[in-house]
This record gives sequence, C-alpha cells and structure tokens, in this order.
Amino acid sequence: MGYPVYYEGEVRIAPPLTEDDARVLLAVANLEQIEGSRAVFAAIEASPEPDLPYHAGLLEISEDRSAFFLRAKRAVTDYACGSGC
Repeated sequence: MGYPVYYEGEVRIAPPLTEDDARVLLAVANLEQIEGSRAVFAAIEASPEPDLPYHAGLLEISEDRSAFFLRAKRAVTDYACGSGC
C-alpha cells in the first residue's frame, strides 16, 4: 500500500516542457479530465493502487516551462477551524 509524500519546492525540467505537456501536467495536477490526461487517469485506475490523489491545485509551471513549483498542502484545520481549534 502506498503512503502520502509531501514536497514543497522547485523541480527543474530539461529540456523544458512543450505547451501540450504543460497543459496535460496541469490538468492531472488539478484532477481535470482532458484529452491528454485521460490516459494518466486510466493508468491510475488500472494500477494495483487505483486511488486518485486527493490534493489538487498545488502545482504551478514556470512561464518558460523549465520548472514546476509544488506548494505544500495546508492542514484541513487551517480551513475549517481557524486559530480556535
């Protein structure tokens, strides 16, 4: 069984992503079904651990597509409870 892995920072890409690859990467990171991301989601479903990631929207791609940046997930209490929890 897998386990969550959290990373926050920059990942450099060489050569830079194509526009299409960047679009697909963002779609997968945001759990969006587009033509290019469907194959990724199908591979996840067919895998021994078919659960989709439960964190979305944590990835940004640099303007020149030579890096992407990952933001750490905030705890649920940050959203639901504020400082009173």
